[in-house]
Amino acid sequence: MEPFASYLARRHVTDKGFVVGLPDIAAPLSEHADLALTYGDGYAFSMLCIVDAEEDASKRWPIEVERLVEIGKGCLEFTGRMNGTKLPVGIQIIEVRSSITEEDRARLKALQRVPGLAKVGVTAMILVPATGEAWSSAPLGFLRQREMRKLMTEPRVEPGDEPGPVAATGAGGRPVVTCAMLAVLALAFAAQHLYAVGPGQPGSLSVLAEAKGLLGSSVPTLITLGGLRGELTVGAGEWHRVLTATLLHGDLFHLALNGVALFLGAALLESFVGRAWLVPLFLAGALGGSLASLMWNSEAAVGVGASGAIMGLLAGALVLTYRLPARDRAPLTMPLMQMLVPSLIPLATHRSSGKVDFAAHLGGALAGAVAGAILLRLWPRDRPTPRFGRAALTLTGVGVMLYAFAIWQAALLRPTYEGAFQGEFLTKDDFDKKFASQPVSELISRFPEDPYVYYLAALQPQDDGGTKEREAYLRQGLSKQGALRLHYPDRKLDVEMRRMLAVMLTNQGRAAEATEVARPACDVGSRDLAPFCR
Repeated sequence: MEPFASYLARRHVTDKGFVVGLPDIAAPLSEHADLALTYGDGYAFSMLCIVDAEEDASKRWPIEVERLVEIGKGCLEFTGRMNGTKLPVGIQIIEVRSSITEEDRARLKALQRVPGLAKVGVTAMILVPATGEAWSSAPLGFLRQREMRKLMTEPRVEPGDEPGPVAATGAGGRPVVTCAMLAVLALAFAAQHLYAVGPGQPGSLSVLAEAKGLLGSSVPTLITLGGLRGELTVGAGEWHRVLTATLLHGDLFHLALNGVALFLGAALLESFVGRAWLVPLFLAGALGGSLASLMWNSEAAVGVGASGAIMGLLAGALVLTYRLPARDRAPLTMPLMQMLVPSLIPLATHRSSGKVDFAAHLGGALAGAVAGAILLRLWPRDRPTPRFGRAALTLTGVGVMLYAFAIWQAALLRPTYEGAFQGEFLTKDDFDKKFASQPVSELISRFPEDPYVYYLAALQPQDDGGTKEREAYLRQGLSKQGALRLHYPDRKLDVEMRRMLAVMLTNQGRAAEATEVARPACDVGSRDLAPFCR
């Protein structure tokens, strides 16, 4: 029967792209290893030294970690660079034994080293084929341990029975869907300027004065057209923003940066897995990015951009490259990593016109990676593209309809928010210090878009009881929903005005109207509104 050490080496050659032997500069490693293998793809470079001590327990790996690092440094010429940084050399020592002792663990644990400034990483393992036990010196070596346990316990693959090569991957053709996505983003950017809003009249110079960057959009414009803001998305239930925000961009530079990343990532993915799966992967990244942004960022923060969805595409593509043999994988994985890694480092996520949403990048990447892993499981080795193409087309249709619905919702709410950015708004401090003595009529003239002044007007005593006047003031205040959502996000003012109006209507025998007035705020759970929410 083939010794497990030989079987282990053979599987590394057939499954992982290793080759037998080490470079001349690493000859000392070959002298002390029963089997020595090398993997190099122009970027990564690693050496595997196997000691077969299953029959001879006296065998030990003799070279200390300092010498291993010295040898590894000499092999740095075989590694590539990622974003200008030299990639490290990896050295792994595996002892195949009949049992594991504490002395063995301590001896090999001393070899563990993270790459650090020396750019040489060393790990060690002990495998016991008789029991399927695996030990690793690496703190996060559980995945490698699980892989080795599986190799030791599953039926062996005999020589010549290794899985055949995967089918030629990719659908080919022009990146039609990718170009369509870019066109949608360009149209959305044009719409931002066509329907810009802000202080003063829509389209006025005051709107442009608030915008930042080249062809930048003001914050009022981004909020009105569907930018992601926790107070509005979660607090006001405007969940369409998780999608519309991915179509908006802060300025031309933001759009151009995302456009380039989208073209590079989506075009690669479209040619790799076919057109049918591109939109579902984009949608997964968009949802993951927006939800992570809501969880991570301040409720008042405004987030826009397709970067979360793009990170999802890049991460999904990265996972899917693991379908390919190791040597064919590197030309795809390294460019993807060069785009992904800087985008997931918070220190690299600042630019002159604002702060890049790191949470959206991370959430999109995680969602895309999960979607890619699921898709990888659905991709037989003998097919050029994943299975369930019709299901993918259905998901694409669903995704397009979700985006269409989200845009429609944003269009319906646009008039609501336009008025919220017109004129001034009265704060409680300003009222107490400056305006408490002014007649309510003057406050309404000065702050016509502020629902708070109508609430104050409804509190004023009227000559004849003023029921109709108070009702009119409350209804007018409640009509300023955009201002209520933006300037009073805790919803206390909205609830209080609805309570006052509901009580007033009930006293007049108009119970049905009172229920209708209270209904939009019943989800708040206010005790004062409870009698009207049954």
